[in-house]
Amino acid sequence: MAVGHVKQRVQFGVPIGSFQAVKHKAADMYVAIERARALAYFSALTIAEDDPRRGRAARMAKAAAGECQRVVFRHGLQLFGGHGLHLGERAADLPEAGQGLRPAAGPGIGAPEGAAGDGRGGMRLGSDPEAGKFRAELAAFLDSNLPGEAEAVLRSVSSSDMPEWARKWQRTLFDAGWLLPGQPPEYGGRNATLPQQLAYLEELSERRIYHSFNPQGLGIIAASILTFGTQEQKQRWAVPILRAEITASLGMSEPGAGSDLAGLRTRAVPDGDVFVVNGQKVWTSGAHDADVLLTFVRTDPDAPKHRASARC
Repeated sequence: MAVGHVKQRVQFGVPIGSFQAVKHKAADMYVAIERARALAYFSALTIAEDDPRRGRAARMAKAAAGECQRVVFRHGLQLFGGHGLHLGERAADLPEAGQGLRPAAGPGIGAPEGAAGDGRGGMRLGSDPEAGKFRAELAAFLDSNLPGEAEAVLRSVSSSDMPEWARKWQRTLFDAGWLLPGQPPEYGGRNATLPQQLAYLEELSERRIYHSFNPQGLGIIAASILTFGTQEQKQRWAVPILRAEITASLGMSEPGAGSDLAGLRTRAVPDGDVFVVNGQKVWTSGAHDADVLLTFVRTDPDAPKHRASARC
């Protein structure tokens, strides 16, 4: 998808795939994929032939697969945008053996057979009594309210599709002040301090819990309205999104402009109390499942492209 996109996305009159920096990222992705493929085949061969190198070959394949997933999704996100790729990056949890980036599930590549990994983990929040108390309260809430496996069987099929159990879960978080703890209670929070918010994110991350299956609606659209909107807009749009009563998608990308707002061509012309919008949006993740769309348009086509003339 990323390679197809850079071949057709035009900027400055040429496909962005002609830019050297883009070529390098695409090449890095290709090399990572081919290296992982070759080492996976080699590992399978050593196992099939009962080769004494099979343990080391398996660790090499595992390390290459983890690195491949990390590189491809990281570069893919930069070249192509989200559009579902963020889910792959979020799932990139294969330990890269021998590199100490995550707790190793086995010995490193250069270690003797049977040697244990060093078990080094990632960065954690330092000691803070208030944050610790806050986290303990969150943990107790999750233990009591987290949906069970049988209830959460139905999965979302896009970034704006929320099964009923997921909507109920998000509303439960909102009502208890655990959806966006840094916000005031009327917006699903409890005015948490920054260390408390970090503790909150650590707890969710370690348990692999999503607080919303509409990440753009919650993290970009509702957040933007809460920051810049009027009270009427907050109540009309942000609160229903936060309570999972509606879902929202992000209408940013166009054939000639992804997240490059200076390249926007979609126009909005005032007509009485409304705007008439003309243009094209593509790669709009979850649009077919969303109730509303935050769309980026140009209201003054004569203004310099890099001036703040694009509106939401």
